[in-house]
Amino acid sequence: MILLGQIEALLERYNLLNNEKKVIIAVSGGVDSIVLLHLMQSIASHKRPKLIVAHINHELRPESVKEEKFVRTLSKQYDVSFYSYTWEKSKHPKSGIEEAARTVRYRFLKELMDKENADVVMTAHHQDDQVETILMKLTRGSTLEQMTGIKSEQSFHKGRLIRPLLSFSKESIYRYAESEALNYMEDQSNHSLDYTRNRFRNRIIPLLKEENPQFNQHMTQFKLDLEDLLAIASSTIHQEFDEFV
Repeated sequence: MILLGQIEALLERYNLLNNEKKVIIAVSGGVDSIVLLHLMQSIASHKRPKLIVAHINHELRPESVKEEKFVRTLSKQYDVSFYSYTWEKSKHPKSGIEEAARTVRYRFLKELMDKENADVVMTAHHQDDQVETILMKLTRGSTLEQMTGIKSEQSFHKGRLIRPLLSFSKESIYRYAESEALNYMEDQSNHSLDYTRNRFRNRIIPLLKEENPQFNQHMTQFKLDLEDLLAIASSTIHQEFDEFV
């Protein structure tokens, strides 16, 4: 399996193929995070790190309770630790709900990292998320560095935040879930045009793909080219700075 092989290669690079390591996986119950959890669970037991499932109930939809129960049950079946946090509806802001929800998620993950003394947090962001993010940055206006989109890995709290599925398309993730007969929860709010990301996902990007079916791949290459350019520019800037300042 290509996905599993790449996951293991990534873990080996970060010295995580070790029973003594602890990895927190953010699992919403959607296909992306369920596939990530299944891939991690599929690693041979003698080298699999200890897995910890983190679930956030945002109380944004009626299905939130069912999703939490589903992830809790799956964690029990896999025999992995499960933690959940409920973001009570009474604490939701009147505006900026997406950014506030993101803040709540990462705060919970940091607290759990401390509690479990974990080495790494993993999220299930994928290639389509990356493309959406870059397009939104281009549309709103941003710095060149921010236009490189989502990082595949970065420092996070006292460890690392890794996104193992970032190079894989949503379509390939669905195919994997089908091939392994995985059950998952579909978030119907992903189709709502009330959210900016959904308008890009469901309206703008499909039109761009009609113009060029390889649009995702071209955007991914744009990100890589921009990162290379910024790395060269940064080196030159530091050299000039050291010389003249």
